[in-house]
Amino acid sequence: MPRSLVTLTDLVAAVRQAVDARTDWADTAGLVADQPRAHLPGPGS
Repeated sequence: MPRSLVTLTDLVAAVRQAVDARTDWADTAGLVADQPRAHLPGPGS
């Protein structure tokens, strides 16, 4: 599987996990917003 697909799959799984945390809307938005930073390469990569 290409690395980009693995990264995207990991990102989707992490977003789903953040949504499943069942917190209020503000906390859920924060948890979801953290996931691209944790799973995608930065601008210098």
